[in-house]
Amino acid sequence: MSFNITVKGIDGLVKQFDKLDKGLDNFSKPLKLADQYLNREIQKNFSTEGSTLSDGWSPLAPSTIKRKKGGKMLVDSGKMKKSFQSQLTRMRLVISNPTEYFKYHQSSKSRKRLPRRQMLGLKQQQVKTINKFFGAYIKTLFK
Repeated sequence: MSFNITVKGIDGLVKQFDKLDKGLDNFSKPLKLADQYLNREIQKNFSTEGSTLSDGWSPLAPSTIKRKKGGKMLVDSGKMKKSFQSQLTRMRLVISNPTEYFKYHQSSKSRKRLPRRQMLGLKQQQVKTINKFFGAYIKTLFK
């Protein structure tokens, strides 16, 4: 990411640095865009059964298929899918899920029974999209 900035005179330079200083102290605008985007990606990952972040989630065990009687993977009651929460401050975005079994599906620890079914993560394309939000925000600081 690169920027070209034209500033006329010392007063213009000081003004731009003041604006930049204030803007770089609060990233809530691009973080809010990232939050909305990532929450859409999470929901898309559910509807594609994991293919947003990987080659897809491991298939359900035959016993689970029998118990569920159809339906989408990781969506019995819909509790986990609906429980993603965002905490946004001036400089930080945290997306979490307090559902007690979320951590077992999300974790990358080795396991014997429950396969990993990641719902939240960042792929290269998602990083590029989020970088665009920040780049556009920083450009506004120079206008």
